[in-house]
Amino acid sequence: GITLGFNVSGVVASSNMLSISEATVMCGRGVPVGFSQSPTMFMPVGVITVNDNGGDGALVNSYQTIKGRNDSTFINVFIGAGSFNVFTVTQPGANSIIFDDFTIGGNQQDVLQTNTHIGILINPTLSPVIYSKIGRGVYIKEMSGQGISIMGEGMDNSDVEPFLVRDNRLGNLIVTSCDQLIVRGNYRSSKGIYSSILFDGLGVGSAYLDNVISEENGAHGLFVSTLANEASSIKVVGGSFSRNGKSGIKMDRAYYSSIVGALIERNNEEGVIFLDTIGTSLNSCNVSFNKFQGVLISNSND
Repeated sequence: GITLGFNVSGVVASSNMLSISEATVMCGRGVPVGFSQSPTMFMPVGVITVNDNGGDGALVNSYQTIKGRNDSTFINVFIGAGSFNVFTVTQPGANSIIFDDFTIGGNQQDVLQTNTHIGILINPTLSPVIYSKIGRGVYIKEMSGQGISIMGEGMDNSDVEPFLVRDNRLGNLIVTSCDQLIVRGNYRSSKGIYSSILFDGLGVGSAYLDNVISEENGAHGLFVSTLANEASSIKVVGGSFSRNGKSGIKMDRAYYSSIVGALIERNNEEGVIFLDTIGTSLNSCNVSFNKFQGVLISNSND
């Protein structure tokens, strides 16, 4: 395996990307572009152990592809490591970034970590990340923070569709800013204490959840809260939000959103909650066998 010591310095985080790139080139598995960060950076086969005292693991910039060797590339967070993000995007208006074909394991398991680890953090300033993708080959598990966190100016016109994000203590996917974001994939977190998928805040514009599976989570399968105005809209089409510790889907101050054709069953509280919503709809769904009400609507219009 390869062990990398990360720290709070952005210079060091950037050089880690360079070091991995150079190592894979020397092994004949990378694409050399001088000795700089190549546009496509192949993660090596094997275990990469990351350890940090706070900050970012590796900074990812525009037009970079971070690609592993499917389940043969395992990024392992050192038990007891300080708070940090394994991959971080902070560049304003970053364009055409791709993450794919690797596993990040946080080793949180049943042990409460005092430090917070995030698998992929998208947190640009000034302008959002666009035309980028977290691909179907990404598997993130057992982080003490979130699996995927989209904050700052968020992501626009981009896709988030991991193979599986599970058992991340503070949630599998959190989005506080986005527009025209497409979400797919599987999200499961029986050990999580927060909602599995959370869209929260005035920065959330439109998002489309396409056949998302968010089941067996400790809290809500999907929680949508505090959207800005009628320009904001979360559309859920198909998928399953079932067997969760709280409700399947909760929409609180979610305007002009919709749920169509979803399976919402056997949740430990309500199937669906609409609270202080406007113009939000539920159509052609299977809502059954939930512990409390199938659908609870409170203080909502249209």
